[in-house]
Amino acid sequence: MAWQMTQLLLLALVAAAWGAQVPRTPRARTDLLNVCMDAKHHKAEPGPEDSLHEQCSPWRKNACCSVNTSIEAHKDISYLYRFNWDHCGKMEPACKRHFIQDTCLYECSPNLGPWIREVNQRWRKERVLGVPLCKEDCQSWWEDCRTSYTCKSNWHKGWNWTSGYNQCPVKAACHRFDFYFPTPAALCNEIWSHSYKEIGSSETGMAWKITPLLCLLVCVAAVGAARPGTQLLNVCMNARYHKEKPGPEDKLHGQCSPWKKNACCFVNTSIEAHKDISSLYRFDWDHCGKMEPACKRHFIQDTCLYECSPNLGPWIREVWAPAPQTGASAEDSPLADPPPATCRDTPGILV
Repeated sequence: MAWQMTQLLLLALVAAAWGAQVPRTPRARTDLLNVCMDAKHHKAEPGPEDSLHEQCSPWRKNACCSVNTSIEAHKDISYLYRFNWDHCGKMEPACKRHFIQDTCLYECSPNLGPWIREVNQRWRKERVLGVPLCKEDCQSWWEDCRTSYTCKSNWHKGWNWTSGYNQCPVKAACHRFDFYFPTPAALCNEIWSHSYKEIGSSETGMAWKITPLLCLLVCVAAVGAARPGTQLLNVCMNARYHKEKPGPEDKLHGQCSPWKKNACCFVNTSIEAHKDISSLYRFDWDHCGKMEPACKRHFIQDTCLYECSPNLGPWIREVWAPAPQTGASAEDSPLADPPPATCRDTPGILV
């Protein structure tokens, strides 16, 4: 598909940058991750749809769309909205694929809750607003569509519908996409009246490249009911160095800084996360000789995620293990070693 799913950890990594800034919604928080919009073709509740069509198929385990809706999403001037993608001549197939994916996301995802807003429209009672898209995805959409043609920069309204499908309004000239959408951000943000919002890669602040933010919307369906809804998106683990509740920590250190607006870690924890054999767990990254700095950076990022993110709720589980005591043996450590192994290059380790 045009927007590929890559890392389920996307929720935990990226939500830190905007988790405390998601606009308020009239919905109860229990509805954030497993809810369907009150709109024209959406099911009342999400559920399995094993035969969803092509680009809509990633939602088959838990979908807000029916099979028929997924089929129609792939058609030109379908019965869904009678929308003609080819209103200024034939749209390039690579471009149309993005719009099909956009339709599948809108119709099928049960995880748009944080961005659902009430609207007073004849054909729907709810819409999405400000769903974040990664800069790379907006760039790809724009690049694939820039040589196709359109006559409007806002596709939500202002069309001529007298023929039963959308046509360009009088005096609206057809130009290339990059005339009406001069930048990728303009395309993502404006085409559907700010249903989407481009966020730059720098906003994630991560050593791990995150692609794309839509992974949250697509993948989390499988774990949406993992914990009580009130604890899904703003909760700290009950673990060794975590705060009781997330909150601002303006001076978080280095790679932990993306969580500064809403963190489960203290400043001192973030500093220790960057040290060798730190006070956190006394773990030696160089246990088989000097670890390459580029490699160590990933482990620091891993530690920051674990200690600081307030958005790991869907994956938090209770464990039953005695806390390590003063003078305890190595086997009692929270990072106890497995049975003895021989140090060797990472590529040779079977996982």
